[in-house]
Amino acid sequence: GLEELCDEFQIQVAIHNHGPGARYDKAQDTLNALKNRHLFIGACVDTGHVIRSGEIPHEVIEQMGARCLSLHLKDWKAGGEECIVGEGDLDLSKTIAALKAIDFSGPIIMEYELSPSDPVPDMLKGLQNWRDAVAAS
Repeated sequence: GLEELCDEFQIQVAIHNHGPGARYDKAQDTLNALKNRHLFIGACVDTGHVIRSGEIPHEVIEQMGARCLSLHLKDWKAGGEECIVGEGDLDLSKTIAALKAIDFSGPIIMEYELSPSDPVPDMLKGLQNWRDAVAAS
């Protein structure tokens, strides 16, 4: 099964939460799926979808603990729409603190789906917001 493959090849596998209506909507959905599974099977926490699900990203990161294997850094206005990282309801400093608290060492992938014809300026702004928050932490 999956556990044996993770062990044999030393590869981690992550469940990605995807918001309301998805199989993995709430943090507890992912935690239930991870119960009694190999430690290489964890979560890719998508902060934007966490907000869409009515949960708080830094709290979900804390709940996942060592099971948080990767992070999709995405910002959202609760009950609204996606926005540039650092301009929505994602508390960057608390997210950074939560990642530090669990000794996170996985990949962080910044996501941004707006401005499809030219997303680079907004992504650069979001990246700078993230870098500023990291520098201040």
